[in-house]
Amino acid sequence: MNGAPRREWISVGFSIVAAFVWAFFVAFNAVFSDAFGVSQYVGLMGYVLAAYAVLGTVFGLIWPGKGWRWTFWLSWPAAFALGLYSFSEPQQIGWHAVVIVLAFVGASIGAAVGAGARRSRDRS
Repeated sequence: MNGAPRREWISVGFSIVAAFVWAFFVAFNAVFSDAFGVSQYVGLMGYVLAAYAVLGTVFGLIWPGKGWRWTFWLSWPAAFALGLYSFSEPQQIGWHAVVIVLAFVGASIGAAVGAGARRSRDRS
C-alpha cells in the first residue's frame, strides 16, 4: 500500500495544529494589541499578512500538491475564533474582519508562492 493517504492526513493534521497556533499567537495578538493610531494598525496588518504568508509558504513548499488550497486549512481557526469573539466585542467587528481577510490573503499568497517554488525546483 502506498503512503499517499497517510501523508495526506499527516499534512492536514500538521496544518490544523499550526493553524491553531497561528490563530492564537498571530490573529488574537493583532486583535488584543493596544494599537493607537493608523501607523500601529498598519503595522499589525503587515504582521498578520506576513505571518500567514510565511505559514502558507512553508506548507506550500513541503506539500505543493494542494497549492493555494492550503488557504482554508491554515486560516479557518482564525476566522472561526475571531468570528465567535466578535459577539463579545461587536464594536470591533470591522477590525476582526480585516484580520480574518488578511489571514486568508496571506495564507493564499504564501501557499501559492511556496508550491510554485517547489514545483519549479522539482522540474529543474
